[in-house]
Amino acid sequence: MNNYIKKLGAGLEQIETLIANITISKEPQKLIDTANQIAQITIIPLDKIPDHIKRQQDDDEEIEKAGAILEQKNIDIQIIEEFKKLGGTSEVWSLHGISTYPCIRSTND
Repeated sequence: MNNYIKKLGAGLEQIETLIANITISKEPQKLIDTANQIAQITIIPLDKIPDHIKRQQDDDEEIEKAGAILEQKNIDIQIIEEFKKLGGTSEVWSLHGISTYPCIRSTND
């Protein structure tokens, strides 16, 4: 362990402080896992990690928004297909504010 500490260029006090902070954490295992993940990301300098995480979170939000839009479009298609099965005509569709062209919602929504 001393060899690892020397190789890191850290002092024993720094390692003890790290361990103490992990110990008093509400989720010590999560901190350890996160530290291991950070150590494995060798292509990203430590000072760039917060920006990298922010970009990942922004990407995740965009993916969620796109997924919600696709899910709504799928529901629209299902409604139109059910309406067709019930014999709905263009006139009936327009009374309910549904476009006769699948996947395009009426502006009356």
